[in-house]
Amino acid sequence: MKYLISCITISMLFTLSVCCVSAAEVDVSWTCLDSGFWTNINCWDPGTHIPDNDNGSGDTYHVHFNSGGDVVCSIDSGNSIQVDSLDVNQLAMVRLGPNGPGYLTIEGGQVVNDGFIDLASNHWDTAFVITGDTTFSSPAGTGSLVIGPDVHNKVRATTPGDRIINEVGHSFQGAYYLGYDQVLFTNHGTIKSDIIDTYLYLNPYDTGTNYNDGIIDSTIQSIC
Repeated sequence: MKYLISCITISMLFTLSVCCVSAAEVDVSWTCLDSGFWTNINCWDPGTHIPDNDNGSGDTYHVHFNSGGDVVCSIDSGNSIQVDSLDVNQLAMVRLGPNGPGYLTIEGGQVVNDGFIDLASNHWDTAFVITGDTTFSSPAGTGSLVIGPDVHNKVRATTPGDRIINEVGHSFQGAYYLGYDQVLFTNHGTIKSDIIDTYLYLNPYDTGTNYNDGIIDSTIQSIC
């Protein structure tokens, strides 16, 4: 009887300790000094989990690419990643979709991009997705989200009517789908079509107001 009571007590204490573990906001940095895949846990510090709000840990992630070297981090092969925020330095690139579908969703409203976010699909469904209103900024004035010349590349929203605020110094450029009839735009920066023989389809959500006091440039190729 004493043994049984002890086992029950230990079990209750263990259950209580598990229930009381709280989720955390985690700042995580890319550490690999060359190309690699987001799903390589050895490229992250801390390397407890792959940074993904949907990884089962309950944690949410603020992701930084600030290693100081030329690095390319790829998301493809059907992987879908959700993080709160993204910070990309001038020498870094986050690439979606070169070898299969790739999805990156920003759930916390902030992208600081002095480098490149590259939608590079050549026939796979690939998307950079915002959840809620999301600000894109580039303190150095060098950051671009580049949409490659393939119909499967798109920038879209989780919920129609979510807004992209593109700040001065940051640009969206390339071809194909920017907005995907889901995103409202406030553009203080630059939106430009710069791939010959391919259109940039700037198609905002058709309910709501879009604002532009920045640059929309179609001198090289048309914006539809």
